[in-house]
Amino acid sequence: MQKTDLKEFSVIMKAINESFVGKNSVSVGLVETYFRVLEYYEMSEVKMAANIIMGTWKNHWLPKPAHFIEIIEGDSGDNALEQWEYVLSELSRVGVTRAYFDEATTRAINSCGGVEVIGHCDKSKLTFLCKDFCANYKVIAKREQFKQIENKDLKELTNGLANKLSM
Repeated sequence: MQKTDLKEFSVIMKAINESFVGKNSVSVGLVETYFRVLEYYEMSEVKMAANIIMGTWKNHWLPKPAHFIEIIEGDSGDNALEQWEYVLSELSRVGVTRAYFDEATTRAINSCGGVEVIGHCDKSKLTFLCKDFCANYKVIAKREQFKQIENKDLKELTNGLANKLSM
């Protein structure tokens, strides 16, 4: 989201707050906190998540930013299964020796014994490897996500320091 989306986002937050908490006012600090957490997503994605929350939320408290994120990104189990299917299709398409994957996927594959083990595994045993892969991928993908956020924050901090030092 962009800074220009803050007003529209405030309206969404007020509507959600009124629906689930029963108050039409929500603090500026709370709106800004939610906005900062969700700023990495497009406004259309946030609206879609808000609509789903409004239609499915059964609790009498305000949904947390994590609920928005889970709706936008999907459940980590869903993502892990999608990645497992991608691994199997790539191994089938290009073979064991020429398949390359991103860092998180490679680490999850290695935790299951490596590309060769998965590529040459009997189909009856793939279910067990799938469970292992998915469990490991969920953890590894979260770690990679946190590393990216930390690296971005560190880069912003160091850029700010470099600018101040050059003055």
